[in-house]
Amino acid sequence: MRQESLLWKKCNLLRPTAQKEGVVKTPPAANYLDGDKVVFSCKPKYYIHGDIERVCRNGTWSPGWWAWCRDRNLEYALKWMTALLSIFGIVLIFVILFCILWGIRKKKQAEQ
Repeated sequence: MRQESLLWKKCNLLRPTAQKEGVVKTPPAANYLDGDKVVFSCKPKYYIHGDIERVCRNGTWSPGWWAWCRDRNLEYALKWMTALLSIFGIVLIFVILFCILWGIRKKKQAEQ
């Protein structure tokens, strides 16, 4: 009886993830039954994003973000760019605040 109920609760292939560059899906299969667990990883030159594990439950996959991989060189470049732009943004905010406060001070001095 248990075998019959398992056969009717299949999960679809995780196709969007399986087609992404650098993604390795374990175990590789076309169909998964209720209770099957799929683990995602990346090839050596890639960095993984999203949930690395999904479980087939009642014919649907456990909730989570699709796993995807990004080239490590691109990943590092984006992290550096984000850090530099953040620093630039913070400095820009301080410069703008300084200019505003300096303008207010000059205006008050001119009124006196």
